Amino acid sequence: VLALDAIGAGERAWQDPAKGRIGYHGRHLGYAVLPSGLTLAGLQVEDNRRAIDLLRSLPEVDPERIGCTGASGGGNQTFHITVMDERIRAAAGVCFFGAYRGYLEGAHCSCELVPGVLRYAEEGDLAGAIAPRPLLIIAAIRDGGAAFKIDDARRSISVAARWYDAAGAAGRCRLAEFDCGHD
Repeated sequence: VLALDAIGAGERAWQDPAKGRIGYHGRHLGYAVLPSGLTLAGLQVEDNRRAIDLLRSLPEVDPERIGCTGASGGGNQTFHITVMDERIRAAAGVCFFGAYRGYLEGAHCSCELVPGVLRYAEEGDLAGAIAPRPLLIIAAIRDGGAAFKIDDARRSISVAARWYDAAGAAGRCRLAEFDCGHD
């Protein structure tokens, strides 16, 4: 198991010890990279690619059996790295899934921001790109108000399921719902 601190979190958080504050990467700090042409999501994908490189270099790791999981922002990272890197063989993302359009209607974190993505795909379409690798989405029914609406997650998983069916991987993508909040 390798658990890395996300950019702007844990030991990598912006801190102002004199004022007793820790900056949250998902707001201003995460958006600060946009003028440079980068996104927090893209930086996190690159971080996670390097983590996979490290894991694969270790003799005790089977490079053909690497999985990924995370919750909230870690769910986003799990999703994005699994879409972008086929070395992830199975993924389980928790409390992150909905619809990009839905994120525009409510509060969201900068790690969910993928500028221009709606010109090409919605979140369900990208989930379908993971096929045939197993994908489990764990969603909370009362999660986050406008940001992670369970109806968005249901619609997106049905889109992903159609892509999985077309890839001959029916049943390898599923949504598990829990009656709770963002936890």
